[in-house]
Amino acid sequence: MLKEETFKQAQDRGEVKITGNGKKLNELLGYRDKLEFWFNIVTP
Repeated sequence: MLKEETFKQAQDRGEVKITGNGKKLNELLGYRDKLEFWFNIVTP
């Protein structure tokens, strides 16, 4: 979520294990919105 590393990097190191169809997981993760880190929560 903080984009310190990619999902693929964590998977390559063995920190994340996928069972089933990994392509579908990547498709699902691709639907997330890409927001700026600093965004206005309350606007004037």
